Amino acid sequence: MSWCAVGVARRTRRSFAASPLLQCRRLAAGEQTHGDLLDLCRRRNFLLGGQTTPPSVLGGGHGLGPLGAQMKRNLLQKWWEATALRRDQVLPIDSLCHRPGTSDPPSPRPTIRTAPKSWLDRNTTREELEKMADLRQDLLHGALYNYLPCLELLNRKLPFGIAEVGRCFRPITDFAQVPSRFSVADHHDDAGRKISIIRYDFPWGEEPIERISSMDDSALTQVHHGPINSLQGRDGRKSVVPHAVWLSSDVERGLLAYLSDAMQVMESPAPQDQRRTVLKIHPLLTPVKVAVDMGRGRAAELRLVCTRFQVCEGLCGELRGCGISVWPGYLETLQTRMEQLYTKYDEMGVLFTALVSDATLESGLIQLRSRDTTIKDTMHVSKLSAFLTQHMTAADNL
Repeated sequence: MSWCAVGVARRTRRSFAASPLLQCRRLAAGEQTHGDLLDLCRRRNFLLGGQTTPPSVLGGGHGLGPLGAQMKRNLLQKWWEATALRRDQVLPIDSLCHRPGTSDPPSPRPTIRTAPKSWLDRNTTREELEKMADLRQDLLHGALYNYLPCLELLNRKLPFGIAEVGRCFRPITDFAQVPSRFSVADHHDDAGRKISIIRYDFPWGEEPIERISSMDDSALTQVHHGPINSLQGRDGRKSVVPHAVWLSSDVERGLLAYLSDAMQVMESPAPQDQRRTVLKIHPLLTPVKVAVDMGRGRAAELRLVCTRFQVCEGLCGELRGCGISVWPGYLETLQTRMEQLYTKYDEMGVLFTALVSDATLESGLIQLRSRDTTIKDTMHVSKLSAFLTQHMTAADNL
C-alpha cells in the first residue's frame, strides 16, 4: 500500500513542507534488536502470521492484525487530512490498479510483469493472468493520466496537487545495512530524473520510506499524446505545460517506522520485573485510546457483579459514541495481576487504562492510569469522555 502526492508546479524553485513521515520524532532512548520489535508486533497482534523476520515482513509475508490494521487506518486518515483536506487545490483521485486496455497511452514508467506468488498458487484463469500483467508499480501514472480532468476542474489554474492512496505491486528490494536514523540520498532513475530517497533506520538496517522526484514537462507529454495546448495551464499571464513534483510513501514501512520509533524499554516500577516495554505511539495514531477494565476487588467473584459489568459496558458505549477507540478488557475472564495487565496494555500502545471498582458504584469515581507516566489519577466517570476528547484535540495541535 502506498500513498502519493503529485504537485503540478510552476517552473520556478519552490520549497515544500516536510512530509508527515519525516516529521515523526524518534522516542526510543535505548537500542533495540529487530527481534524485540518484530516479536512485540507479532505477540500483540500488530502483525499476523508465524515467525517474523525482516525479509518476511518487508516481503509481504505477514498481514496486519487488529491493532496493526487500526493503526494503519489512523495513519492514512491523518495523512489524508493533512494532505488533501487541509490544503487548497489538492484534489483526491482513485485510479485503476492496472492500465485499462491497449488504447491507453503508454506509461512513462515500466509496470511489473509478474504476478504475486500467492496469486499464482491458486487456479488462475488466462484472463486473470492477462489482467495481472500490467499491475501498477506506483501511483505516478494514475496521477499524470488524470491530470487533464483535474486541470479543467480548477479552470486550468496552476499550481495544484493530486493525492491518492492505493495498493501498488512491485518487486522486493534488497536490504541496506547502513545504520542511522533518517537519511536522505539523491539518485537518478532510469529516465535520468533526479530523485531523493528518504530512508529510516530500523533495528535491522536502513530501508527506503519515501521518495521525492522532480520532473520536467516530459512527465506529462509522455502520457498524453494529444495537442500540447491541451496540457497547458495558466501560470499568471502565461500558459505553460507544468513540471511535476512527485512524493510517494510506503504505508506498511511507514507503519513499522512509527512502531520502531515508539518502542521504549524502561525500568519497571514493579520490583520483580526487570524492565518494561512500552509502545509510546502518538495519541492520534495509537490503535486503542483507552482500555476499560474492572479493578481487583474484595472477592474473587468481582467480575460476576452485574452492576459493574453494566457500568463498563455503558462507559464503552459512551466513549465509542465520541469517536474514541476502546479495548473492552472487562470481558476478559482470565484473572491476572494488575501489573501484568498494565504490561499488556503498554505493549499494545493503549494510552489510558480506566478501572471500574467498588468506588465507582458508590461515588462514580474511576481510576485512570496513564501509559506515558504510569501515574494513576481519580476522576468521576462522567468526565472521562470529555477528558479524552480534550487530550486528543491537544495532541492534534502539537
